[in-house]
Amino acid sequence: MLKEQLQALLMFAAKNDRRFYLNGIYSDPAGYLVATDGHRILYIKTCEPGLDVIIHREAAEAAVKMAKKGQEIPLTKTSIGQVTYTPVDAKYPDWRRVIPGSDNLQPSPQCLFEWSYLTDAEKAFKLMGADGALWGFGEREAIIDNGNAIALVMGQRSRPHLESYPAPL
Repeated sequence: MLKEQLQALLMFAAKNDRRFYLNGIYSDPAGYLVATDGHRILYIKTCEPGLDVIIHREAAEAAVKMAKKGQEIPLTKTSIGQVTYTPVDAKYPDWRRVIPGSDNLQPSPQCLFEWSYLTDAEKAFKLMGADGALWGFGEREAIIDNGNAIALVMGQRSRPHLESYPAPL
């Protein structure tokens, strides 16, 4: 993976979550790198098969600091770049469960999005050198896709303080 891909994944990985397995990056055996904090998810298709391992956030951050712009960072079951780590001893959640089908891309009027999560998605794609990405909306999620990486931002079902505002015309 490239340094910029790792930086983008870290933007989506949880920080100090009690669900400790979310505080890192998952290398899926099917060849995806995955990060989520439970509200949003970024997954990137890689060229090589994954390792079925969760990399500690601290190890990934250290690898980013040591790498140069555009540098390839090799990943093994015990090292990321020049940083050695012990994999997180847990099973990563079935991240594919939250990925919607491409047939339901109509926004739901009851769904609101955390603006900072959407701007983080844009920043992540810019880090990876994407000039643009396809944005779509599912029933409860925003979908951002540049052909190589896909990010989902989960919507919020309701915000009581906003329910009294009239709908835009």
